[in-house]
Amino acid sequence: NNLRNQIKERLKIQNQNEFECKTKSEKALENIIKTDFFERAKTILAFVSCGTEISTFELLNRIFNKGKILYIPRTENGEMDFYKLDFQDFKENFYNQIEVGEYGIYVPKKNLEKLDIKNLPEDTLIIMPGLAFDKKGNRLGKGKGFYDRFLEKVFEKSSREKIIGLVGFCYDFQIVDSVFTEEKDIPVDFVISDEKIIQVEKRGN
Repeated sequence: NNLRNQIKERLKIQNQNEFECKTKSEKALENIIKTDFFERAKTILAFVSCGTEISTFELLNRIFNKGKILYIPRTENGEMDFYKLDFQDFKENFYNQIEVGEYGIYVPKKNLEKLDIKNLPEDTLIIMPGLAFDKKGNRLGKGKGFYDRFLEKVFEKSSREKIIGLVGFCYDFQIVDSVFTEEKDIPVDFVISDEKIIQVEKRGN
């Protein structure tokens, strides 16, 4: 909770500087799109940024420009599912396929195609937010556990080999020395910020 409060305060302060947020988000974007795993990915599960989170709007646009399939999350009744966005012109049609959901976050409309986690597409990349990450890939979320529960279901019902990687996407100051974890927590494989591309060493290496 102390770490959550520290990061939230720093995000709040930075959010007052629109230019800084935009510049850092653009640098993080360039870092992620130049990676081999982003290039290889055919399907990407990404998030729609909100509040003080690092911006993902241009990232979503790039995903479409590169002809990749994009799913974004919708939370409801304590669970999170992903829905496929399907349109030609991202900037004109994006807002026709989303609505304001729980917590004031933009979510996909329920009439879109829902991701079948029992049949996860080959070469899937999952890009997720977090309040903090450490260099071991441990993630501190907002405390509601949506991603933890979703990933647990994915790993139970789908082949791990179909996932190219789990990516934490954040500002550089959100990368900290250590994040408290529980045994069931699933670490990310990469952490991408405006300053770093971290490939996490596998457990036991």
